[in-house]
Amino acid sequence: MTRTILYSSRALIPSRKANSIHIMKMCSAFADNGCIPILLCHYDESQKGFDIKEYYGLSNRVKIIRIPNFNFRFSNYLVALFHLYYYLKHKPSYVFGRFFLGVYFISFFSNRVSLELHQPLTGGANIQNFLAKNLFKKKSFKNLIVISNPLRNIFKKIYKISTSKIKVFSDAADNPSFFLKNKFSKHSKFNVGYVGHLYHGRGIDLILELAKELPQMFFHIAGGNEIDISRVRSESKNLKNVKVHGFITPNKTEKFRQKMNVLLAPYQFKVGLDIGSMTTEKWMSPLKIFEYMASGRVIICSDIPVLREVLINNSNCILCHPEKVSDWKKSIMSVYKNKELLNHLSNNARIDFLKNYSWKSRAENILKIL
Repeated sequence: MTRTILYSSRALIPSRKANSIHIMKMCSAFADNGCIPILLCHYDESQKGFDIKEYYGLSNRVKIIRIPNFNFRFSNYLVALFHLYYYLKHKPSYVFGRFFLGVYFISFFSNRVSLELHQPLTGGANIQNFLAKNLFKKKSFKNLIVISNPLRNIFKKIYKISTSKIKVFSDAADNPSFFLKNKFSKHSKFNVGYVGHLYHGRGIDLILELAKELPQMFFHIAGGNEIDISRVRSESKNLKNVKVHGFITPNKTEKFRQKMNVLLAPYQFKVGLDIGSMTTEKWMSPLKIFEYMASGRVIICSDIPVLREVLINNSNCILCHPEKVSDWKKSIMSVYKNKELLNHLSNNARIDFLKNYSWKSRAENILKIL
């Protein structure tokens, strides 16, 4: 009998946010492993007729159940009731997801629920902390999935979760359907790229400073919302070696990455989100890093402690001080001048990805413990 997995989320699908990419890739990967995923999410009504499979570059179509996107105080609880109603009506084999209240409500009626969280619980802290402690003690609660060891330690400290119930699975990426060798010559451009959001803590100012310091190279910036894209275009208008590409849909970002020789991840000491004041530098596991590794390009990244769970300096990347432009300039020049180093770092990043960080293997490992 084919297993069905109800994925509980409050993500808006489609959107430009990393959480929507993560959720859609995981659902597709569950299908790759022989399951039938059913995603509960919110839907942008302006995108009717939108091809979700094509937009996210999925290997499988995912059944999506659209829930109204209420936006008022305590609306989370109403949405959770919708999720519970769907569960009671269809009784899927497993319940999994990133929407805490949805999983919590269903836990009263299902004997197998698991939750994935990418940051500490926030909002209505006292109530949510009480509910979380209750959920994590339930017999029906099987696993809390987190993306890094520091995040695991935070949950263990706050909620006293049993070690057997909390698992760490780093984020992941797709194995590209095509692969271009990382090469350049004296007669071709040396391309340095960035893919991701453009808001506070992402190091865009540092990239523009590098462009000033390295006029012989070409810098490509992709991603962001329309406000941030306009801001960065304005800030870089006098730099002839910078191109701000704007937002690129997830299904086209791999082609962009493989046109680069070097990919940058210049996270700052405080890495912000698109809303609120929370920063993620202590526990993050960015999709960007795994997508960079999959592309087989040189990764130059900020030396943030949590990223050392995946990245190894001078093996699969070069790590730099987050705010010292001179460090980044030196690192880029080192691979520009040394093709052996360029190939060494590119190949190692690709090998490490293939061994450990595909969506399919991540989903497979999670299915073993649901």
